[in-house]
Amino acid sequence: MFKQSLIVVSVILISCAFSTQMLSQTSSIKNAFDIYAQKNLKNNYNDLFFLTRNSLDKPVIGDPYLDDWKKAFLIDKDSNVFTVKARYRIFDDEFQILVNGETKAVYPNLIKGIVFEDKAFVALERETEDGLIYSFFELMVEGEINLLKQYNLFTKNKKGNIIITGSSSKFYYQQEDELAYKLPNSSSKLEEFLVSRKGDDIKRFIKSQSLDFSSESDLIKMFNYCNTL
Repeated sequence: MFKQSLIVVSVILISCAFSTQMLSQTSSIKNAFDIYAQKNLKNNYNDLFFLTRNSLDKPVIGDPYLDDWKKAFLIDKDSNVFTVKARYRIFDDEFQILVNGETKAVYPNLIKGIVFEDKAFVALERETEDGLIYSFFELMVEGEINLLKQYNLFTKNKKGNIIITGSSSKFYYQQEDELAYKLPNSSSKLEEFLVSRKGDDIKRFIKSQSLDFSSESDLIKMFNYCNTL
């Protein structure tokens, strides 16, 4: 993922190829779109192709995507940056990109993330009953403790068809090289989690700001404050 020490890379164009250079740790991957957009990036489509596989593209009734195709920048594990058209297919938890006009799915273990103009996503491992798996998360807050958002869909089966009936989201956190872990469910446990890492300062901040643990915007405020302590 975009670890704190690799939060943003700038692109240098050299003889129709490019390498990346680390920016200040205070820079934000959420602002990286403007940095990349100013560069004349050129894709090596052979390299890009090897980052992808065929999309699962399971048939469903309803919209399985978060958004339609948008311009984005894909950063691989070697910090190579590719300009792509991308979209997130929530139903299959896969990022799709267009490679020579063909829809392909990105291998999550081969990339650091995908940056849109208004969103940034990272690929991280998380624990499940079946073991460790990779998932895509929207990066909501980055710093010593990253706040992550996972998108999910509600579905039902009817006459052999899978029907999408709604959507939801869950929040995770990630520190240093750790896995992505689900945030505690209850307000008291979440407060205890934050206090255990940042002390009573965060407890006083939550109280003084009357922050609501069920509010996405308030969670963002909490984690942004945590990362200043």
